Amino acid sequence: MKAKTKSLKELQVGDKVLAADNQGNLVLSDFLMFMDQDQQTVREFYVLETDEPRHRLTLTPAHLVFVMNNNTNSGDIRAMFSTNVKLGQQLLVFGNEQPDHLIPARVSRVYVEQYEGSYAPVTSHGTIIVDQVLASCYAVFTFHFSGTF
Repeated sequence: MKAKTKSLKELQVGDKVLAADNQGNLVLSDFLMFMDQDQQTVREFYVLETDEPRHRLTLTPAHLVFVMNNNTNSGDIRAMFSTNVKLGQQLLVFGNEQPDHLIPARVSRVYVEQYEGSYAPVTSHGTIIVDQVLASCYAVFTFHFSGTF
């Protein structure tokens, strides 16, 4: 899937963004709104880095990201707060060899940084690809895809 890269703050209602459906397939999803949009407040963010392929995702502590344990069984995928992601777990990312598929990538580093501004985009599928990593559009709630994927 070829797509133009855009920062979250540039999104406008009606834009098509890369996301994943309930089966984990890449889809173009409608950007509906920002659940939260704050350009000035400095907040704590969790930074999740993967190795092979190398990616870096930055999320607020209560934001959900999709995680797998150490296998490739798609039934093992679950939504988890960024604060609970552990080294060795896997995020779903774009592969360098197959950019039209999501592949598991091992989390090699987790740390906290302060950044100004935060955005919580909502898509029609409830997921979004940010910095080539699959994330949920939701935060605070822990029941994103209970029973799907």
